[in-house]
Amino acid sequence: MSSILAVASIVLLAAALAQEQEQSESSPTATVPVEPRLDPPYAVRGRLVATNGEPITTGTVCGLLDLRVDQWGYYTFSNSTRAMPVGADGGFDIVLPRAPAILLAESPGMQFAVSGVIDPGAGGLGAIEIVLREGQRVRGIVQDQEGSGVEGANITVFVHPTKPASPNVDYAPPRLGRRAVSAEAGAFVLDGVSGTLELTEVRHPDHVHFYQSVDYVVGAGAPLLITLEKAQRLAGVFVTKGDAKPSFRGGYLRSQVVVDEYWETKLAIGADGRFDSGALPYKASSAILLLDGFLPRNLDWTNGTGVRDVGAVEVDPGSSLAVRVVSAAGEPIAGASVFLRGRQPMPGMERVPLPGQEGKADESGRWHATGLFDMPYALEAAAEGYAHFGKVVAPSGEAAKQELNVVLQRPAVAKLALVDSARGMPIAGTPVKFEFTPSGMSAPYRELRSEGGSTTTDQDGRAALPVPYLETELRLDLTISGFGLHTTELAPFTAESTRDLGEIGIRTGGVVRGRVVDQDGNGVSTSVSLEWEEFGPGRRDYSAGVESERTDVHGRFQVTNLKLRDYVVTVDTYRHAQPLPRRISLTEKNPVFEGLDFVLEPGRAYEGTITLADGTPAFDVQMDLRRQGDSAQRWALVGIAEDGRFKTACAPPGPVRLSVTTGVFTKHMLLDIRKDSCEALPSRIVLPPIPIIEISVAVKGPKQLPEAIDIELRRELPSGGESSRGIGSNKLRNGSARLLAVDPGNYSVGIEARGFPAPPSQEIVVDEGQKATVSFLLDGGDSGLLVQVFDPTGKPVVGATVHLKQTFVIKKRFWFDSKSMRQKSVGTTTSDGGLRVFLPADGELAIVVEAEGYAAHEHSFDEIPAPGATLRIELEEE
Repeated sequence: MSSILAVASIVLLAAALAQEQEQSESSPTATVPVEPRLDPPYAVRGRLVATNGEPITTGTVCGLLDLRVDQWGYYTFSNSTRAMPVGADGGFDIVLPRAPAILLAESPGMQFAVSGVIDPGAGGLGAIEIVLREGQRVRGIVQDQEGSGVEGANITVFVHPTKPASPNVDYAPPRLGRRAVSAEAGAFVLDGVSGTLELTEVRHPDHVHFYQSVDYVVGAGAPLLITLEKAQRLAGVFVTKGDAKPSFRGGYLRSQVVVDEYWETKLAIGADGRFDSGALPYKASSAILLLDGFLPRNLDWTNGTGVRDVGAVEVDPGSSLAVRVVSAAGEPIAGASVFLRGRQPMPGMERVPLPGQEGKADESGRWHATGLFDMPYALEAAAEGYAHFGKVVAPSGEAAKQELNVVLQRPAVAKLALVDSARGMPIAGTPVKFEFTPSGMSAPYRELRSEGGSTTTDQDGRAALPVPYLETELRLDLTISGFGLHTTELAPFTAESTRDLGEIGIRTGGVVRGRVVDQDGNGVSTSVSLEWEEFGPGRRDYSAGVESERTDVHGRFQVTNLKLRDYVVTVDTYRHAQPLPRRISLTEKNPVFEGLDFVLEPGRAYEGTITLADGTPAFDVQMDLRRQGDSAQRWALVGIAEDGRFKTACAPPGPVRLSVTTGVFTKHMLLDIRKDSCEALPSRIVLPPIPIIEISVAVKGPKQLPEAIDIELRRELPSGGESSRGIGSNKLRNGSARLLAVDPGNYSVGIEARGFPAPPSQEIVVDEGQKATVSFLLDGGDSGLLVQVFDPTGKPVVGATVHLKQTFVIKKRFWFDSKSMRQKSVGTTTSDGGLRVFLPADGELAIVVEAEGYAAHEHSFDEIPAPGATLRIELEEE
């Protein structure tokens, strides 16, 4: 999951940068014109000066508008004015719309700088003087993996503007790019930067797009060295299957680099259907074409470099569906939202959105979807003032040739009266948030989320709620200001019906109020979390949760609608030392807890290296930091690089405990972090001798060695039984991996790779401080079990999900054996209803098949089928 989240973040940041590059290169602020506003604008005057007070005459100033506070409590912006040049005396005169703004100033060779927040309603900041500090020069080199300089690479580093001295603002200024182009031998120069460079992007047509954090401190002396990976480009021409006209509006190519890690790039497609993928990672296992209006298709992939012409690529327009959204009177509903939801039938593409998934009806109420699979879809339609519509459709055969009429009905109404159950009085004039969730889970509504809104009760505590879903059971959640959450189940409603739910008694909820400030008393914008655990008689109940709320710009927070119980309150911060948690209790007599104040202390980041006993960098370890003597203190995060370098989060001054863990082995170190320095801490941590398991993997057959393999390590415990560790798939490097065995003893090692049968597990013995080696050979042929799924009429079922169920016997020495079951999805059936499954070599096995509209089917094996066997499964309708 972490690799998916990491790639998703890179794609979003790259998209934002691409948009920035398309804007004006004349100013690093990438400004856009301001749309006219109804409120009259106002003028702001000021000047730019250097730190010595001298005016700066070659700079520009622009305004950052539409300010918002993000999840970290910082101001962000989504619009800006044009950059205005300063005069001969450094003065500027800029016109801003009547809204809060921040001024951004820049000058060649100087650092970016910003003003405080200018609020016209509060009188602004008066005469503004923005001080620019002199920036530093960074020299760097862009090279390839062979160490040769890369000329013509476009480099962008992101830096923060200098914050103003004014204490009345709490925000992180936006990242702004300093750009350069590498010259001969890959050399480049960046001016006007300072501090630590954060995100760096490098683009070159012959190399993989480089976009990642760079741990480079400006002024360190050594050049900024950036290494680009070699890449390949795919080129070809699209041709359509059948009589479809080749009109390509756009598309993407998604390549799978490792398991669950994707690289996606937009295709450059010409009018004649010719396409160019741009630079792609040369180490990839597959590629998928995603074209508007056409079915996705897998593209043959061969690792290599340079441009590879794949020739004519035939794409299938698939099925289509025409929809017309009308009211009960037959009038078209323009702008209605239409959704098509279904399961992706292509193996390995479960996370790829289906083409034609959603859209808006035109003025005649019509909407047309193309590029659909021959499979069932859940069709949903919604429009303001109408109830939702849901139906299962099949966009194929005769159904694809006809226009489907979707009739939206007027919603039902649920009336209720809210009563304070403690006082027996109506809850009058109170804001109420309501949500309806389909609980019947009928097929058309299976993918729908909660739908609702807000209202205010009248003087009698009564309210009328529009019901968005018809003909299905519903769950109604009511959230009332100052009270607890109330949930009730409702029978299905019919169109335009009204149902009175009567009086609903609501218990008074708990309230927690407080403030988060720094040592100077200034408010800190951050997140406050309230966590709880409930205990049953004689045992611990599995009941835990968290409520969270952000503080405002003054550091104040208020959490309402709480159940009356004990809570542990924590403050999330990365700019200060983690404060101690606070335990509070909300009771019937004291449901309101006020004055919960946190004073944040400054923290220090501790850096160093961690190695094994032989001096090699440590691997497969976790490091944690917490305040010594506090059992409730949260553990601070510690990042460890591949070369063994580590860096902690902000640590509180005073005694702390650093813990290094590999499985069950833990080494504790007591440290004393001073308020202003970490120099007294050890810069190197050496672990005692630890057994190491080295794993090597090879492939027999035409398939290539996979980039990632899941590894499971099991150890025989002295007291009987086994312990196990699942090792993430990112541990494999060039067919080999190293694991820390934690303790000497008997181990069992097993591996799994997508698209290969799992080889038998291997038993090894590991001695103290020694290395043990184990080798696996994967079968690269096509000898897996072919699962074919059909409906009762013998027609192949497309998009059925196939699961592999495996049961292990866990042996005990002194008492009975037990079983452990694991079930995982291995893919979905293709257009012929088939899917090839590779079975493991041991354990009790079963194949489980699930499909929309059919009863789940499970097939157990008395014995492992022979390689290349076929399993025919016929599903029954629900």
